[in-house]
Amino acid sequence: MAKPTGREIPREIRSNIMDMLIEDAESGKCSLANCATVCQEWQTVFEAANFARIELTQERLRESEGILHPRRRLVKYIWLFIQETSCDCPFFHIGYCPSIAEEENLAINLVVHDTINLLSLQLSNWEPIGDLQLDISVHSNDQPVERVTPKLRTGSQPPIRLPGQQGPYVY
Repeated sequence: MAKPTGREIPREIRSNIMDMLIEDAESGKCSLANCATVCQEWQTVFEAANFARIELTQERLRESEGILHPRRRLVKYIWLFIQETSCDCPFFHIGYCPSIAEEENLAINLVVHDTINLLSLQLSNWEPIGDLQLDISVHSNDQPVERVTPKLRTGSQPPIRLPGQQGPYVY
């Protein structure tokens, strides 16, 4: 007996199943990475959904290039989330923390500068294909995730996280 492929299910029902899984992934109920391994048809659909909206932290930016560059045509939105862990200052969002030494402020600014430069360098190697939205957020450790989520543009959806993520807003 031949292995079932899923093609026996009518296209409309298959499409509805995939749409429901994408909705579940967007609400955090499942991972689309696992769904993409079911068959070639699902890989095409779910890979596009997985890579449409990307969140990156400065720690994972360098290793993301090998994953994202080949899938550039799928990427529509990138949120670069830079979180400075050495400063718990409520004034950090203005780029200066009066509670730490000037040298530490310069070091923090250097991290932000280097991270944005690396992202710019990586994006400059991409072929221009369609529109790409970019949000860059810089936050101190004391700001809750709910406060730092970027205000998404009209029609945007919250970013879907890349596989292997260790928690909310950490990639």
